[in-house]
Amino acid sequence: MLRTVLAGLAIWSVASSAAAYSGHIYVDRNAIGSLLLIGSIVALIVWAVRAAREKPGLDGLPPEFRTDDSAEDYDAQATRLRALKRKLDAEAELTESYINAELARGKLDEVAEILRHDRARRSAGGR
Repeated sequence: MLRTVLAGLAIWSVASSAAAYSGHIYVDRNAIGSLLLIGSIVALIVWAVRAAREKPGLDGLPPEFRTDDSAEDYDAQATRLRALKRKLDAEAELTESYINAELARGKLDEVAEILRHDRARRSAGGR
């Protein structure tokens, strides 16, 4: 379409400014400048229309965040997010269990050290 418009403008510009002069076709420099200006404006308009038709802001996103606007896509994404939440909850519970086990292990180690200290005090005969 753009090529057709530019070709039409070129033919119109050359035909309107061409004059037969001793068997030669003379093209006015102003006509060429006008053609370039009009062609640039048309190209800019075509570019702006194409850019406006594209979905803005989705080019840099990973594919899992690009969705069509259908209900199935939203349901699928919601299912994936619920599964991710369950996974993160399970990992948090596992981490909490590990921390509690380490705290219990530390308390048991402390109790064993207290018992050794008490035995050493009793065997030394002091209180």
